[in-house]
Amino acid sequence: MLYFTGDVHGFAIETRLTAQVLESRGLHLTEQDHLIVCGDFSVPWSNPINQKDASLLDQLNQQPWTTLFIDGNHENHPLLGSFPEKTWHGGRVHEVRPKVLHLMRGQLFDIDGVNVFALGGAHSVDRAGRTEGKTWWRDEVPSEEERATANKTLAECGNDVDVVVTHCAPSMVQYRLSYSFERDEFTEYLEYLSGIVGFKRWYFGHYHMDRDFNDGYCCLLDRVVPYSE
Repeated sequence: MLYFTGDVHGFAIETRLTAQVLESRGLHLTEQDHLIVCGDFSVPWSNPINQKDASLLDQLNQQPWTTLFIDGNHENHPLLGSFPEKTWHGGRVHEVRPKVLHLMRGQLFDIDGVNVFALGGAHSVDRAGRTEGKTWWRDEVPSEEERATANKTLAECGNDVDVVVTHCAPSMVQYRLSYSFERDEFTEYLEYLSGIVGFKRWYFGHYHMDRDFNDGYCCLLDRVVPYSE
């Protein structure tokens, strides 16, 4: 089965993504299951990778399920791009650990019979308080080339998928969360996609809240939810 959760920012791996914690919530994930984090995975962060990050990744790798994640804005993007790249379930991934995989931008995956379109990235609203190359990287938002890849991937499947996974939401969807969330050129691009792509569920994180909408959008933070049509 396929599961989804929101931002972990590294530290929540130990408080949310262990078999013991999930079982306490009534969730019993097995080796056949996949858990997707909707961005701001934030591990690894330091380059070279420090002992804490390595330990968190090793801990995840030892869980029964396979952990998948898209990138958010709080990631060390150049470091993620340095991991081995391979094809997995029809799309391209970075293998951070054998059972911890970064779903690359604009890729389509067939996971447990579910077509999942992944497009990570978002703008940082706290950019002014961060340091470029240390706590912030310009490639936090998909490039024109990555968006072209996304457009091509979607066109090849007839602009119809089961699941869309992004970090931030389309402009009008984030407005439903709060009028305080400002649109930007990437949320506008996602708004464009929302108008041309057929989907059953659209999962996203970024806003640090848990909320569902009756038209298929699902904002995640602490919840771990199974895919359901």
